[in-house]
Amino acid sequence: MTALAANAGPSRWWRSRTVRRFTSHHLALLGVAMITLLTLACVFGPHLLPYDSLYIDLRARFSPPLTGYHYLGTDPLGRDVAARLFMAGRTSLLVAFFAMLLSTMIGTLVGVIAGYRGGWIGAALMRTVDGFLSFPSIFLLLALAAALKPS
Repeated sequence: MTALAANAGPSRWWRSRTVRRFTSHHLALLGVAMITLLTLACVFGPHLLPYDSLYIDLRARFSPPLTGYHYLGTDPLGRDVAARLFMAGRTSLLVAFFAMLLSTMIGTLVGVIAGYRGGWIGAALMRTVDGFLSFPSIFLLLALAAALKPS
């Protein structure tokens, strides 16, 4: 072990310059707080609201916000807008989580195969991955939407 490594001591990530700059930036902290609050509201909100997202209350059709138990009002069918909003957020978070999980698994598998096999197989896999990364995903989605027939 070198003398420099012995004198380094344990790393203190909370004292790093990046963390200090981030915690001193009030808008960044506000953004993190808002994202955390919205995520927690989408995860736990449907359990805290008095109405289900699919419950139809015909007596409360077109209720304005902040009247009675409907915090954001109701839609034309009398469904609670806040409950529907939180359930939609929960669905979006689940889709994003599973898309991230699937892409991580596929990327890890391709990386492991390319790393262990090496040679022309590894080079071909890495060039394929480079091709996917260089192609803008919006064009790929537009081409996929055009190729699929409307259902």
